[in-house]
Amino acid sequence: MKPGKIISIVLLTLFVGKIVAEPLSVSYKPYYDTSFGVNYHQNWIAPKPGWDQLLVKTQPGFNFYFGWRFHHNFSADLGYEWSANKTLTTVINSNATFLGVQNTGGAVALTGKVRFKTGHLDINYFYPVLVGKFSGFAPEGILSVGLGTTKAHVRIIADPDGGFASNFTSLQGRDKILYRLGVGIQTLLVDDIGARMIARVENTSMLRARGSVVAENDGTKRLFKDGFSLAVGLFVKF
Repeated sequence: MKPGKIISIVLLTLFVGKIVAEPLSVSYKPYYDTSFGVNYHQNWIAPKPGWDQLLVKTQPGFNFYFGWRFHHNFSADLGYEWSANKTLTTVINSNATFLGVQNTGGAVALTGKVRFKTGHLDINYFYPVLVGKFSGFAPEGILSVGLGTTKAHVRIIADPDGGFASNFTSLQGRDKILYRLGVGIQTLLVDDIGARMIARVENTSMLRARGSVVAENDGTKRLFKDGFSLAVGLFVKF
């Protein structure tokens, strides 16, 4: 079983087990009803073999979300995230085969760019941690499940263009609905401002490409492995 799937199963088990095993807490009050948050967001989404010569495996970015605390222990977040548009270049020599396509002409430099954009809806379960250890506001643990509409914006530039390179320069990413499972922690820093950190796993191995001979081959149309991310940022309650 793939590591990403194992981690997904563990996180989902923790989410369900925590809710079933522990009664919903009414001994503390949530410290906000609605909120707006901004995070620095780091992806680790490794490309599949072959694609790792064209597409980077780490992508910094940002995320913002609106949160609604509709229960002592639950909230819903609606947000959007995007990553930086990073590049990676590889040279395919004459008569070499790359991703199943042979270069029958001269050497070609291929530069790949990838940017991830995701609109997401997450349901978060909160539970108090370190109760009584701090004066004021106690930190809260977070277990999160959600769905995201993700697109990998992929562009490949060739020098020189045409011929062999045309198998790659027409490549485009496709939208896909992916699941998101996360675990994290948050706390207020002052009356109206808090901090949150959350790590997630996403089934980015389901992302596909189109518009290229390469993308039509079963062995190459999946561009990425399952991904991981870490978001750290601030939120304001209102």
